[in-house]
Amino acid sequence: IRILVPGEQPLQNLGLAFVDETLERLERAHQLQTVDELIGKGATGLASLVKTSPKNHVVLVVDQFEEAFTLCHDPAERQAFFATLLGALAATDCLQLILAMRSDFVGKCFEADYSGLATQVKTHLEPVLPMSPAELTQAITAPARQVGLSLEPGLVEALLKDVDPTSGSLPLLQYTLTELWQRQRDHQLKLSTYMQLGGVTGTLQQRADTIYAALTSDQKHTAKHIFLSLTQLGEGAEDTRRRITQASLVSAQHPESQVIAVVKRLADANLVVTDERTLEAGERSAIVDVAHEALIRNWPKLRQWLDENRDLLRQQRKIEQMAQEWTDKSRQAAYLLQGPQLTDANTFRQKHSRNLLLSDTAKKFILRSLRKRFRTYGRSIFSFSFLAFIILSLMLSVSNAVSNESTALLSFVRYT
Repeated sequence: IRILVPGEQPLQNLGLAFVDETLERLERAHQLQTVDELIGKGATGLASLVKTSPKNHVVLVVDQFEEAFTLCHDPAERQAFFATLLGALAATDCLQLILAMRSDFVGKCFEADYSGLATQVKTHLEPVLPMSPAELTQAITAPARQVGLSLEPGLVEALLKDVDPTSGSLPLLQYTLTELWQRQRDHQLKLSTYMQLGGVTGTLQQRADTIYAALTSDQKHTAKHIFLSLTQLGEGAEDTRRRITQASLVSAQHPESQVIAVVKRLADANLVVTDERTLEAGERSAIVDVAHEALIRNWPKLRQWLDENRDLLRQQRKIEQMAQEWTDKSRQAAYLLQGPQLTDANTFRQKHSRNLLLSDTAKKFILRSLRKRFRTYGRSIFSFSFLAFIILSLMLSVSNAVSNESTALLSFVRYT
């Protein structure tokens, strides 16, 4: 069983799903190189990976499949990802493909054929219906019984009253149960504790506010930077989570030691989660993600930050996207910014990059674009100056010629 989430680079993450994380660094790097070469061959490469699996059968689970639309901004890579998955599925009987995605994004699969994705989804769609009260009760009580815990009378009823399975509040229920577990007394989850937490909707908000208030002023600035960076803006849909490397959060305004300290505080409070993954170079890197997407939707402070910075965040992400494309195209001059786009990007760099950071790559991208503009202007000014000099010289020559002819004519008249 191989599990992956698409992220910003779904093909890369597809390859990582076939890398053995238990290997030593050099062995892992070698395996990653081999896997990347096969994934680069598309469907035939993925089919080969599947056929060489030790069990000779692979169940490939793509969780949060909607990220192929929300986080992957390169239409060509998105299409290649779909073609690789669907092509390998047709090429071998050793592969079973399971795509899990939010129901409000299913319509994205029907916007184009996507190498047969639309047909496959239409044929094999299996809706996961909202949980019934009986199913919710089982989800609350069964795990507690498994570890020898009881629930105080009235707690289950209070939880069921506050939870609406159709409104996306299940992550809030999950978080609330985690908090109740951590605050258990006498091997029992208490109703009084639940009321103190503020119910299902208040638990997460209260915890986030408490942790944020305990930070220093500089740490609060870094925490805001972290949460904004971990949010993917919805375009006609809800805002969603966005995983990033911890290293990408570091800057002059947010030193590495401070980022590490704040991430740890947030992780200890179950507001963010951290994990490690192998990058293309075979090295390990810390990945940061919000613990619950419910935090994005239900924490008023984060909602306020997002509303205040939404347009600037879109501009920042657009610049980063174009900078990444420039990098992917071997930093060719043809992909540099020009015209109003360059003017707007440079204005953003000068006025807003302190609060909404640009990566070093994006800054180099803008500066390289500016140098190209200056060189172009310099050549234009030189050409114009040279042309003006030629015209002026011609005018002076004509003027002198006319003057000489006039003098000659005057002398001739006098002689006559």
